[in-house]
Amino acid sequence: MRQSLDKDRTFISCRQLHYLLLAAIIFAVMLSYSNVIQGDLQFDDEVFINSSLADMGPPSFFSFSNLKNYIYGSRSLPQYSFALNYHFSGLEVASYHITNIVIHAFTAILLYYFTNMLISLGRPDNELNFDSRPFALFVTAIFALHPLQTESVSYIVQRSELLASFCYLGCLIALLGFTVRKGTAALAWWLASILLFVAGWGCKEIIITAPLAYFICVLYIGGTEYLGRAWKGLVPYCFGAVTLACIKLLNLRGSMEAGFDSYQPGVLAYGLTQLKVVVTYLRLFVFPVGQNIDHDINIITRLWSVEAAAYLVIWLCIALGSIYLLANCHGKHQASLRLVGFGLLWFLVILLPTSSIIPIRDVMAEHRTYLPLAGLGIAFTAFSEMFLNNIKRIPGRSIATLIACVGLTVMLMYATRQRNLVWQTKLALWQDAAAKSPNKSRPHNNLGNAYLLLGNASLAANNYRTAIRLDPDNIEPYYNLALALKNLGRNDEALQMHRIFVNIVKRKTSAAK
Repeated sequence: MRQSLDKDRTFISCRQLHYLLLAAIIFAVMLSYSNVIQGDLQFDDEVFINSSLADMGPPSFFSFSNLKNYIYGSRSLPQYSFALNYHFSGLEVASYHITNIVIHAFTAILLYYFTNMLISLGRPDNELNFDSRPFALFVTAIFALHPLQTESVSYIVQRSELLASFCYLGCLIALLGFTVRKGTAALAWWLASILLFVAGWGCKEIIITAPLAYFICVLYIGGTEYLGRAWKGLVPYCFGAVTLACIKLLNLRGSMEAGFDSYQPGVLAYGLTQLKVVVTYLRLFVFPVGQNIDHDINIITRLWSVEAAAYLVIWLCIALGSIYLLANCHGKHQASLRLVGFGLLWFLVILLPTSSIIPIRDVMAEHRTYLPLAGLGIAFTAFSEMFLNNIKRIPGRSIATLIACVGLTVMLMYATRQRNLVWQTKLALWQDAAAKSPNKSRPHNNLGNAYLLLGNASLAANNYRTAIRLDPDNIEPYYNLALALKNLGRNDEALQMHRIFVNIVKRKTSAAK
């Protein structure tokens, strides 16, 4: 009896230690993002927030028009959250940043519970020889502190990514609860998952991949009983996901932001380029150097080019390799490999809405890796665990492992704080983008805007001219250059530039009819 009580005390102590470490990770998140709390509104932050204030006030949120827009995937919940921010703190930018950071922290906590739950459920089949809680903690640390997440957290308008990911993980946790329970409890978990799925649709379209992600989770857990129950729960989800995807595609007809009308090189070119983009995301996870708010990606237009073939081979190796590892690696010595397969497949599946053949005007954006990065964290941690098991006889292995984990966490914190320096001001962000994408028009145009706001019309005009030279069809720098020239007192040149702007607008309007 006494031995049993001692074991209970040990277990409680161990559990409390893991909660303490989880709290330490959350504290590290707050510290890593503390230098951006007073950061400027960036890019389309101000436009999106102002539209939220106009359209999503509390009295109108449940109007028929807003409910229709919700079904069409208009990201209503992030808009409403901005309206709430304004209600409590006006346009005080710190409250918007703090809200994003808090949502990111809670999403990290959900990831911890999801990872712990997934591995605990899969242990009997996979015969894992390690505790799920330290594994989940390390995955959470990577997800919460990786510098690739800064665009999702520090860029206020990407709250849609944060909220969608929170709902996504909550939905999967509820579905796993449904899978392992029976009767009324199972029904309650399933209904909770439906509510979270619907909430996720009001945040961002990535939620439509949740049924496929859940199926991957069940495949990892294994067991015919779980698979049978999963199919019953998946049927309405698949129907709902397909229906919502079709509604969204139909609603995008004629849009210049996304959809089949938005991308001039065409569907094939977009799909081929996404092979390259996915590999670039992987490179940024492993080696996060060269982060950029506006990547300049060369478009791959020919299927039979060497570049297209190379990236296709890499993508197929990742996709087919992850499926093979998930489906065929069993037993104690291959359990970690199965988790590697799960993590890589998770990464590819959640990227599907943006990295497939459905075109989006911006072919690459770092915020799209927010939730997919959790899969890479799982794969990296599983691979590291497998490596450590192979050197378990080396003296001092435990101390070396602890030092390595702490060292990696500190490195990620430092890299995140350094990346957040460019998010503090408009000038810093677009200087960074223009330096890394020197042949792209938009960074130079936005850098010109930053200089114009600071009263430096001369440097603004130089950047607007560069933007026009790089892309003569980009109408924004013509208008902005006219403003800069007017501020410099060169009214005749400003009027001439404004006429050019008007003529280009008329030409584009006529071509669109």
